[in-house]
Amino acid sequence: MAGETDTFGGAGGIGLETDFAALWGFVREQREAEASAVRLAARFLPLGALNEPGPALDDLAYVGKNIFSILFLAIFASLGIPPERRAAYALLNHAIRGIVTATDNILDDETKSLLPLVLPKGAPRFTAVMNILLYDRMVEAAVSGFIPAKREAFTTLLTSMLFKIGEVEAEEEGGLGMLAPPAEVLARVHGERGGNLLKLAFAAPLVFEEVGTERIIIAAEGVHKIGMALQMIDDVVDLAEDCASLKNNYLLARLLAFPDARSIASGGWPNVLAAHPELLAEAVGRAHSSALDGFALLGDTGFPLDREGAGRLIRALFDLRGGGELFYAVNLPAP
Repeated sequence: MAGETDTFGGAGGIGLETDFAALWGFVREQREAEASAVRLAARFLPLGALNEPGPALDDLAYVGKNIFSILFLAIFASLGIPPERRAAYALLNHAIRGIVTATDNILDDETKSLLPLVLPKGAPRFTAVMNILLYDRMVEAAVSGFIPAKREAFTTLLTSMLFKIGEVEAEEEGGLGMLAPPAEVLARVHGERGGNLLKLAFAAPLVFEEVGTERIIIAAEGVHKIGMALQMIDDVVDLAEDCASLKNNYLLARLLAFPDARSIASGGWPNVLAAHPELLAEAVGRAHSSALDGFALLGDTGFPLDREGAGRLIRALFDLRGGGELFYAVNLPAP
Protein backbone atom coordinates (compact mmCIF):
# COMPACT_ATOMS: atom_id res chain seq x y z
CA MET A 1 0.00 0.00 0.00
CA ALA A 2 0.75 3.74 -0.14
CA GLY A 3 2.96 4.69 2.67
CA GLU A 4 5.61 2.12 2.05
CA THR A 5 9.13 2.91 0.99
CA ASP A 6 12.16 1.45 -0.77
CA THR A 7 14.75 1.67 2.00
CA PHE A 8 15.08 1.60 5.72
CA GLY A 9 17.24 4.33 7.18
CA GLY A 10 18.97 3.78 10.48
CA ALA A 11 19.93 7.33 11.31
CA GLY A 12 18.24 7.18 14.66
CA GLY A 13 19.71 3.87 15.70
CA ILE A 14 16.36 2.09 15.65
CA GLY A 15 17.03 -1.65 15.58
CA LEU A 16 14.23 -2.87 13.33
CA GLU A 17 15.46 -6.44 13.57
CA THR A 18 15.39 -6.45 17.38
CA ASP A 19 12.85 -3.80 18.42
CA PHE A 20 9.97 -5.13 16.38
CA ALA A 21 10.36 -8.88 16.62
CA ALA A 22 6.55 -9.24 16.52
CA LEU A 23 6.64 -8.27 12.83
CA TRP A 24 9.19 -10.84 11.73
CA GLY A 25 6.79 -13.76 11.87
CA PHE A 26 4.74 -12.16 9.10
CA VAL A 27 7.55 -11.53 6.60
CA ARG A 28 7.03 -15.01 5.15
CA GLU A 29 3.29 -14.38 4.74
CA GLN A 30 3.91 -11.15 2.83
CA ARG A 31 6.56 -12.79 0.63
CA GLU A 32 4.04 -15.52 -0.20
CA ALA A 33 1.45 -12.89 -1.13
CA GLU A 34 3.90 -11.34 -3.58
CA ALA A 35 4.76 -14.74 -5.02
CA SER A 36 1.05 -15.53 -5.39
CA ALA A 37 0.56 -12.28 -7.28
CA VAL A 38 3.30 -13.21 -9.78
CA ARG A 39 1.83 -16.71 -10.19
CA LEU A 40 -1.61 -15.22 -10.88
CA ALA A 41 -0.14 -12.77 -13.39
CA ALA A 42 1.50 -15.71 -15.18
CA ARG A 43 -1.92 -17.38 -15.43
CA PHE A 44 -3.46 -14.30 -17.01
CA LEU A 45 -0.62 -13.51 -19.44
CA PRO A 46 0.83 -15.27 -22.49
CA LEU A 47 3.94 -17.40 -22.03
CA GLY A 48 7.09 -15.29 -21.78
CA ALA A 49 5.32 -12.07 -20.68
CA LEU A 50 7.05 -12.05 -17.27
CA ASN A 51 10.71 -11.66 -16.47
CA GLU A 52 12.33 -13.92 -13.93
CA PRO A 53 12.21 -12.30 -10.46
CA GLY A 54 15.36 -10.50 -9.37
CA PRO A 55 17.35 -11.50 -6.28
CA ALA A 56 15.29 -11.49 -3.10
CA LEU A 57 15.87 -8.72 -0.58
CA ASP A 58 17.24 -9.76 2.78
CA ASP A 59 14.63 -9.69 5.55
CA LEU A 60 15.72 -6.36 7.03
CA ALA A 61 15.52 -4.54 3.69
CA TYR A 62 12.29 -6.35 2.90
CA VAL A 63 10.62 -5.21 6.13
CA GLY A 64 11.72 -1.64 5.42
CA LYS A 65 10.17 -1.77 1.97
CA ASN A 66 6.97 -3.51 3.06
CA ILE A 67 6.55 -2.24 6.62
CA PHE A 68 2.81 -1.56 6.38
CA SER A 69 1.86 -4.71 4.51
CA ILE A 70 3.63 -6.70 7.22
CA LEU A 71 2.18 -4.56 10.01
CA PHE A 72 -1.33 -5.17 8.66
CA LEU A 73 -0.75 -8.93 8.76
CA ALA A 74 0.45 -8.68 12.36
CA ILE A 75 -2.67 -6.65 13.26
CA PHE A 76 -4.92 -9.19 11.53
CA ALA A 77 -3.30 -11.99 13.53
CA SER A 78 -3.77 -10.08 16.80
CA LEU A 79 -7.46 -9.70 15.87
CA GLY A 80 -7.76 -13.48 15.64
CA ILE A 81 -8.07 -13.70 11.84
CA PRO A 82 -6.87 -17.21 10.86
CA PRO A 83 -3.96 -17.83 8.44
CA GLU A 84 -6.09 -18.84 5.44
CA ARG A 85 -8.04 -15.58 5.48
CA ARG A 86 -4.89 -13.57 6.25
CA ALA A 87 -3.42 -15.06 3.06
CA ALA A 88 -6.45 -13.86 1.07
CA TYR A 89 -6.24 -10.40 2.63
CA ALA A 90 -2.48 -10.23 2.05
CA LEU A 91 -2.92 -10.96 -1.67
CA LEU A 92 -5.83 -8.55 -1.84
CA ASN A 93 -3.95 -5.72 -0.14
CA HIS A 94 -0.86 -6.36 -2.25
CA ALA A 95 -3.05 -6.00 -5.35
CA ILE A 96 -4.67 -2.81 -4.06
CA ARG A 97 -1.23 -1.42 -3.28
CA GLY A 98 -0.21 -2.31 -6.85
CA ILE A 99 -3.19 -0.44 -8.30
CA VAL A 100 -2.39 2.65 -6.21
CA THR A 101 1.33 2.51 -7.10
CA ALA A 102 0.67 2.06 -10.82
CA THR A 103 -1.78 4.97 -10.73
CA ASP A 104 0.87 7.12 -9.02
CA ASN A 105 3.32 6.12 -11.75
CA ILE A 106 0.93 7.52 -14.36
CA LEU A 107 0.02 10.70 -12.50
CA ASP A 108 3.51 11.55 -11.27
CA ASP A 109 5.62 10.16 -14.16
CA GLU A 110 7.27 7.70 -11.79
CA THR A 111 8.59 4.18 -12.39
CA LYS A 112 8.17 2.44 -9.05
CA SER A 113 8.65 -1.28 -9.43
CA LEU A 114 5.59 -3.47 -9.93
CA LEU A 115 5.09 -6.81 -11.67
CA PRO A 116 8.14 -7.97 -13.71
CA LEU A 117 6.46 -7.52 -17.09
CA VAL A 118 8.41 -7.99 -20.32
CA LEU A 119 7.69 -4.58 -21.79
CA PRO A 120 9.92 -1.82 -23.21
CA LYS A 121 11.47 0.41 -20.57
CA GLY A 122 10.43 3.42 -22.61
CA ALA A 123 6.73 2.64 -22.12
CA PRO A 124 6.08 3.49 -18.46
CA ARG A 125 2.45 4.53 -18.96
CA PHE A 126 1.38 1.40 -20.79
CA THR A 127 3.31 -0.68 -18.27
CA ALA A 128 1.38 1.02 -15.47
CA VAL A 129 -1.95 0.48 -17.26
CA MET A 130 -1.15 -3.22 -17.77
CA ASN A 131 -0.28 -3.53 -14.09
CA ILE A 132 -3.59 -1.94 -13.09
CA LEU A 133 -5.50 -4.41 -15.28
CA LEU A 134 -3.62 -7.37 -13.79
CA TYR A 135 -3.90 -6.24 -10.19
CA ASP A 136 -7.63 -5.66 -10.68
CA ARG A 137 -7.95 -9.31 -11.76
CA MET A 138 -6.04 -10.28 -8.62
CA VAL A 139 -8.48 -8.38 -6.40
CA GLU A 140 -11.26 -10.47 -7.92
CA ALA A 141 -9.26 -13.69 -7.46
CA ALA A 142 -8.40 -12.89 -3.83
CA VAL A 143 -12.07 -12.60 -2.79
CA SER A 144 -13.39 -15.42 -4.97
CA GLY A 145 -13.72 -17.75 -1.98
CA PHE A 146 -16.19 -15.50 -0.14
CA ILE A 147 -19.95 -15.56 -0.63
CA PRO A 148 -21.24 -13.45 -3.57
CA ALA A 149 -23.33 -11.02 -1.52
CA LYS A 150 -20.34 -10.10 0.63
CA ARG A 151 -18.08 -9.84 -2.42
CA GLU A 152 -20.46 -7.25 -3.87
CA ALA A 153 -20.53 -5.35 -0.57
CA PHE A 154 -16.72 -5.38 -0.48
CA THR A 155 -16.41 -4.16 -4.07
CA THR A 156 -18.82 -1.31 -3.33
CA LEU A 157 -16.90 -0.29 -0.19
CA LEU A 158 -13.48 -0.50 -1.85
CA THR A 159 -14.58 1.41 -4.95
CA SER A 160 -16.19 4.12 -2.84
CA MET A 161 -13.03 4.53 -0.74
CA LEU A 162 -10.80 4.64 -3.82
CA PHE A 163 -13.08 7.22 -5.44
CA LYS A 164 -12.95 9.53 -2.41
CA ILE A 165 -9.14 9.27 -2.32
CA GLY A 166 -9.05 9.85 -6.08
CA GLU A 167 -11.14 13.00 -5.77
CA VAL A 168 -8.35 14.61 -3.75
CA GLU A 169 -5.76 13.58 -6.33
CA ALA A 170 -7.94 14.75 -9.22
CA GLU A 171 -8.28 18.24 -7.76
CA GLU A 172 -4.51 18.66 -7.96
CA GLU A 173 -3.97 17.04 -11.35
CA GLY A 174 -4.74 20.18 -13.33
CA GLY A 175 -3.17 22.53 -10.81
CA LEU A 176 -4.87 24.27 -7.93
CA GLY A 177 -6.07 27.82 -8.30
CA MET A 178 -6.05 28.27 -4.53
CA LEU A 179 -4.60 26.16 -1.73
CA ALA A 180 -6.99 24.77 0.88
CA PRO A 181 -6.84 26.32 4.37
CA PRO A 182 -5.14 24.30 7.14
CA ALA A 183 -8.35 22.88 8.65
CA GLU A 184 -9.51 21.57 5.27
CA VAL A 185 -6.09 20.07 4.54
CA LEU A 186 -6.29 18.15 7.82
CA ALA A 187 -9.90 17.03 7.49
CA ARG A 188 -10.03 16.20 3.80
CA VAL A 189 -6.59 15.89 2.21
CA HIS A 190 -4.92 14.15 5.14
CA GLY A 191 -8.10 12.24 5.93
CA GLU A 192 -8.28 10.72 2.45
CA ARG A 193 -4.74 10.68 1.05
CA GLY A 194 -3.24 9.75 4.40
CA GLY A 195 -5.77 8.07 6.66
CA ASN A 196 -8.12 6.34 4.25
CA LEU A 197 -5.28 5.25 1.97
CA LEU A 198 -3.94 3.06 4.78
CA LYS A 199 -7.46 2.13 5.89
CA LEU A 200 -8.04 0.47 2.50
CA ALA A 201 -6.30 -2.55 4.01
CA PHE A 202 -9.23 -3.02 6.39
CA ALA A 203 -12.00 -2.87 3.79
CA ALA A 204 -12.00 -6.66 3.40
CA PRO A 205 -11.95 -7.61 7.11
CA LEU A 206 -14.69 -5.06 7.80
CA VAL A 207 -16.92 -6.85 5.29
CA PHE A 208 -15.91 -10.50 5.48
CA GLU A 209 -15.15 -11.08 9.16
CA GLU A 210 -18.17 -12.14 11.21
CA VAL A 211 -16.55 -12.16 14.65
CA GLY A 212 -14.77 -9.31 16.42
CA THR A 213 -16.17 -6.57 14.19
CA GLU A 214 -15.94 -3.93 16.92
CA ARG A 215 -12.21 -4.59 17.38
CA ILE A 216 -11.67 -4.42 13.61
CA ILE A 217 -13.40 -1.03 13.48
CA ILE A 218 -11.16 0.26 16.28
CA ALA A 219 -8.03 -1.12 14.58
CA ALA A 220 -9.06 0.49 11.29
CA GLU A 221 -9.46 3.84 13.07
CA GLY A 222 -6.01 3.39 14.60
CA VAL A 223 -4.49 2.79 11.18
CA HIS A 224 -6.37 5.85 9.87
CA LYS A 225 -4.66 8.01 12.53
CA ILE A 226 -1.26 6.54 11.63
CA GLY A 227 -1.94 7.34 7.97
CA MET A 228 -2.81 10.92 8.91
CA ALA A 229 0.51 11.13 10.74
CA LEU A 230 2.42 9.87 7.71
CA GLN A 231 0.78 12.45 5.47
CA MET A 232 1.79 15.18 7.88
CA ILE A 233 5.40 13.94 7.80
CA ASP A 234 5.23 13.96 3.99
CA ASP A 235 3.89 17.54 4.04
CA VAL A 236 6.88 18.65 6.11
CA VAL A 237 9.48 16.71 4.11
CA ASP A 238 7.97 17.66 0.72
CA LEU A 239 7.30 21.31 1.57
CA ALA A 240 9.57 22.83 -1.09
CA GLU A 241 8.31 20.47 -3.82
CA ASP A 242 4.66 21.05 -2.92
CA CYS A 243 5.22 24.81 -2.90
CA ALA A 244 6.76 24.69 -6.37
CA SER A 245 3.95 22.53 -7.80
CA LEU A 246 1.19 24.26 -5.80
CA LYS A 247 -0.14 21.18 -4.01
CA ASN A 248 -2.17 21.17 -0.82
CA ASN A 249 0.20 20.95 2.12
CA TYR A 250 -0.59 21.62 5.77
CA LEU A 251 2.67 23.38 6.63
CA LEU A 252 2.48 25.51 3.48
CA ALA A 253 -1.11 26.46 4.35
CA ARG A 254 0.01 27.55 7.83
CA LEU A 255 2.86 29.58 6.36
CA LEU A 256 0.55 31.50 4.04
CA ALA A 257 -0.43 33.70 6.98
CA PHE A 258 2.98 35.37 6.56
CA PRO A 259 4.02 37.61 3.65
CA ASP A 260 7.30 35.74 3.07
CA ALA A 261 5.62 32.32 2.94
CA ARG A 262 6.68 31.29 -0.56
CA SER A 263 10.33 32.24 -0.13
CA ILE A 264 10.50 30.35 3.17
CA ALA A 265 8.69 27.28 1.84
CA SER A 266 10.87 27.10 -1.25
CA GLY A 267 13.82 26.26 1.02
CA GLY A 268 12.01 23.43 2.76
CA TRP A 269 11.46 22.76 6.44
CA PRO A 270 14.94 23.98 7.57
CA ASN A 271 13.87 27.46 6.48
CA VAL A 272 10.69 27.12 8.53
CA LEU A 273 12.75 26.02 11.51
CA ALA A 274 14.79 29.22 11.21
CA ALA A 275 11.92 31.65 10.52
CA HIS A 276 8.87 30.14 12.27
CA PRO A 277 9.99 27.25 14.50
CA GLU A 278 6.63 27.15 16.25
CA LEU A 279 4.91 26.20 12.98
CA LEU A 280 7.32 23.35 12.35
CA ALA A 281 7.00 22.13 15.93
CA GLU A 282 3.21 22.20 15.68
CA ALA A 283 3.12 20.19 12.43
CA VAL A 284 5.65 17.58 13.56
CA GLY A 285 4.00 17.38 16.98
CA ARG A 286 0.66 16.69 15.29
CA ALA A 287 2.21 13.84 13.31
CA HIS A 288 3.80 12.33 16.41
CA SER A 289 0.64 12.62 18.52
CA SER A 290 -1.60 11.21 15.78
CA ALA A 291 0.67 8.21 15.35
CA LEU A 292 0.81 7.60 19.11
CA ASP A 293 -2.99 7.80 19.28
CA GLY A 294 -3.24 5.34 16.41
CA PHE A 295 -0.97 2.77 18.05
CA ALA A 296 -2.84 3.25 21.34
CA LEU A 297 -6.06 2.26 19.55
CA LEU A 298 -4.30 -0.79 18.13
CA GLY A 299 -3.20 -1.63 21.66
CA ASP A 300 -6.83 -1.44 22.77
CA THR A 301 -7.62 -4.24 20.32
CA GLY A 302 -4.86 -6.47 21.68
CA PHE A 303 -2.00 -5.58 19.35
CA PRO A 304 1.18 -6.40 21.30
CA LEU A 305 2.98 -3.05 21.24
CA ASP A 306 3.27 -0.85 24.33
CA ARG A 307 3.72 2.93 24.28
CA GLU A 308 7.52 2.69 24.40
CA GLY A 309 7.55 0.25 21.49
CA ALA A 310 5.11 2.46 19.60
CA GLY A 311 7.45 5.41 20.11
CA ARG A 312 10.34 3.46 18.60
CA LEU A 313 8.24 2.34 15.65
CA ILE A 314 7.06 5.90 15.04
CA ARG A 315 10.67 7.04 15.00
CA ALA A 316 11.39 4.33 12.43
CA LEU A 317 8.46 5.57 10.33
CA PHE A 318 9.83 9.13 10.46
CA ASP A 319 13.15 7.74 9.21
CA LEU A 320 11.46 5.79 6.43
CA ARG A 321 9.66 8.92 5.23
CA GLY A 322 12.88 10.94 5.16
CA GLY A 323 12.01 12.87 8.32
CA GLY A 324 14.34 11.35 10.91
CA GLU A 325 16.08 14.67 11.55
CA LEU A 326 12.77 16.25 12.56
CA PHE A 327 12.93 14.44 15.90
CA TYR A 328 16.02 16.46 16.80
CA ALA A 329 14.87 19.68 15.10
CA VAL A 330 11.77 20.08 17.25
CA ASN A 331 12.91 18.13 20.34
CA LEU A 332 10.37 15.33 20.15
CA PRO A 333 10.61 12.86 23.03
CA ALA A 334 13.17 10.13 22.46
CA PRO A 335 11.65 6.71 21.70
